[in-house]
Amino acid sequence: DVGVFARYGFNVLGIDYSEREVVSARSSFSGLNFQVQNVEDLTFVSGTVGAFFMINVIHYVDQVRAIDGILRSLKSGGLFFVHFNLSIIDRDGVVDYEQDEVEIFDLVSSFVILHRRVFERIDSEPIKHVHKIMELILKKR
Repeated sequence: DVGVFARYGFNVLGIDYSEREVVSARSSFSGLNFQVQNVEDLTFVSGTVGAFFMINVIHYVDQVRAIDGILRSLKSGGLFFVHFNLSIIDRDGVVDYEQDEVEIFDLVSSFVILHRRVFERIDSEPIKHVHKIMELILKKR
């Protein structure tokens, strides 16, 4: 979370599409910067951001627009840490979401893949479900 990055000396800016979430984050992390922004239409000046960190977001948005905006915003050599859900399966075994690895690799083909890890996470809210996640650390060429 942004607090960890700030404690390690990074200049952080948290963004969320929801004003309510930004207000909540400001109260939880006083002294840190937050903005309402849509990841599908980032307003950062091209080539000015050192890194993006995105967990549990990319499957909710237009992935092409979001990744294009992140790539445009990153400095040369900038990093993008992201979790893609390969699948989300509910407690009854019903697949609620699925994304093919080949599609993901195509989406991130403009980056160098520095790290790739696949793992499962079990959540209990709102109901028990399992995420199969591909974690990537990407570097802008």
